[in-house]
Amino acid sequence: MAKRRARIGWFEGIRAAIAGAIFGAFLFGASIALLWINEGRVNLAGLARRSTVTDPSRIEASNDRALVSVTERVRANAPLADDRFLVPGPFVALARRAEMFAWVERCDSRDRCQYARQWTDAPQTSSHFREPRGHTNPAMRVRAARYATDATIGVYGFRTAETSAPCDERVALSRDSVRRDAPYAPVVAHNYVYLGERTLDDPSVGDMRLSYFALREGTLSTLFGQQMGSRIEVYQGETRFFRLLRGDRASAIGQLAREHVIIGWLLRVLGFVFVWVSMNLWLAPFSAMFDVFPPVARATRSAVALVTLPVAFGVSATVVIVSIVAHSVALLVLVLSLLFLLALTQRNRGR
Repeated sequence: MAKRRARIGWFEGIRAAIAGAIFGAFLFGASIALLWINEGRVNLAGLARRSTVTDPSRIEASNDRALVSVTERVRANAPLADDRFLVPGPFVALARRAEMFAWVERCDSRDRCQYARQWTDAPQTSSHFREPRGHTNPAMRVRAARYATDATIGVYGFRTAETSAPCDERVALSRDSVRRDAPYAPVVAHNYVYLGERTLDDPSVGDMRLSYFALREGTLSTLFGQQMGSRIEVYQGETRFFRLLRGDRASAIGQLAREHVIIGWLLRVLGFVFVWVSMNLWLAPFSAMFDVFPPVARATRSAVALVTLPVAFGVSATVVIVSIVAHSVALLVLVLSLLFLLALTQRNRGR
């Protein structure tokens, strides 16, 4: 009877490995597409450099419908508030971060789990714990939120909510910052809005703390977008472009350039990892054949992982290089010219 159960388990492992290999094929295709598309992303820094600098003190009709940049101190059309907890203030954009004091599960490779209570903005669901009893997390009473108000930069109006305005300055809170009709009887402590029956220094599971970050009115900023009369709207050219960033034009373009590089490398690494995982999934049925001998199975999986690592790197690097060439007209012409010259040279040698 024990042998029959082992045999059924072995066949189930083979079946699961085959299903994983099929999924690996789809994952490989998606990884190649990710690597290819990533190299063709529009560099917003380059687009920003081509924008026309417009005078923030007057409307320049000659720039109408053009991609422009405006640098000036932003002004909110009306005070901005968190409609549940915070009174209106001089903000152009405002972000609420919500954290709950909750149980957190940490398990090691041997499925040994430890539980601790800490503040987190993404509490785990207790029913997914290995040991849910005594580690119950209630639902979050308040979630993160973001608010924005229409604003002006110089003489131009714009919709802040569409610009991904940076909310990176911590808002200093006081007792007067909180609405009198706010729910859950909030208390301000250590620059947080605390929601609970105890204190922020000695909370219980389920208690909440809120913090706020904003772009303040009067901050020197640069707006990129399409001029439409007296307003700046979304630019729809090579890609959608409508950004409000802190600082002058040069620092804003520098930030866009850094974002492009960081996102590009993150997607390259992610694409490489996905290619590697997909190759391991392809060979999983081979490793699963040795599951009746666990030490051999583990050694086989390790060997597969080591062998596929350089192969995955080579495939990913090849896709990246070919995509870079394909998305650059100048590079594409250069490569095709070199190939033509090489073919011509070989033909002459053959004669």
